[in-house]
Amino acid sequence: MKALLHTKPYSLDYLEVKDPQRKDDEVIIKIASVGICGSDIHGYSGETGRRIPPIIMGHEASGVVTEIHENSKLNIGDRVCFDSTIYCGKCDYCLSEKVNLCSERKVFGVSCDEYLKNGAMSEYISVPERIVYKLEDNISMDEAALIEPASVAYHCVSLSKFDPNDTVMVVGAGVIGLTIIQVLKMRRCKSIISIDINDARLKIAKYYGADILINAGKENIATRIDKDCNEKVDIAFEAVGINKTVNYCLESVKKAGKIILVGNVQPNITVSLQRIVSRELNILGSCAISGEYPQVIKDLSEGKINFKKIITTKAPLNDGKYWFDKLNSDNHNQIKVILNP
Repeated sequence: MKALLHTKPYSLDYLEVKDPQRKDDEVIIKIASVGICGSDIHGYSGETGRRIPPIIMGHEASGVVTEIHENSKLNIGDRVCFDSTIYCGKCDYCLSEKVNLCSERKVFGVSCDEYLKNGAMSEYISVPERIVYKLEDNISMDEAALIEPASVAYHCVSLSKFDPNDTVMVVGAGVIGLTIIQVLKMRRCKSIISIDINDARLKIAKYYGADILINAGKENIATRIDKDCNEKVDIAFEAVGINKTVNYCLESVKKAGKIILVGNVQPNITVSLQRIVSRELNILGSCAISGEYPQVIKDLSEGKINFKKIITTKAPLNDGKYWFDKLNSDNHNQIKVILNP
């Protein structure tokens, strides 16, 4: 089969690789659409150290089942998407429905395990059936590729336990940030603030339901929030993962407020311990997905969320190197690029 193989920093080769070998509990999926995640870009540049070459990246994907095992509940030809995480199903975390914290957790196209180096930027992939989800007929394959990052957004909103009367700030208007805004709006949040440094993305945030837009590159966030909200925000979702944006949240939440950390780019950041302690701030990490797929599929099928403004480009898989380079530059207006093998 053909695949995009990441061989070293800033290098992607479109070439022939071995077909995946199905294990007893797995199904083979022919990939129809795969998204380029921001974390893939950071892996491409080598800055995070979480994608060790040679590796086939890609964990946001959809496709068609082409091979099943003897006891499968799926059928050949089923349109599906799948979780990015393989969990054991046996550890204490899995048994308490926290599969995202599984002691044996592995991620397609991310982990160093030889088997998991085969991500979804390829023609075929072999996936444990327990993490595969059938699609509704009215969900396109390109939309289905975004069910994975959308589920990340659903997970962090659930963890926040927000009240609809809360004033909520979302830092970062990428795929996850824009989906967080949609989920908040769908659940009747009355005041949503979107923070980004790109005016085009902020306009999309408004389309999805943000009430206040702040360009962090043009104005002081804390000053603007104090002016427009009378008081600081109740909850801040951080969907970027760098030092500066985490500190935006620390400066903007009220005493005893919540900060939900979703972004995960810089391994280490510097924050004010005094600000956290003296204001009794609640800081919570949100990791991946833990059972949100069915709800996302239902809401997407019913039109309660959509990715119309989020999918900005569709391209063949063999153009992957061009789009990785484009996304790695500062000069682009892309939100989500979908590759079609």
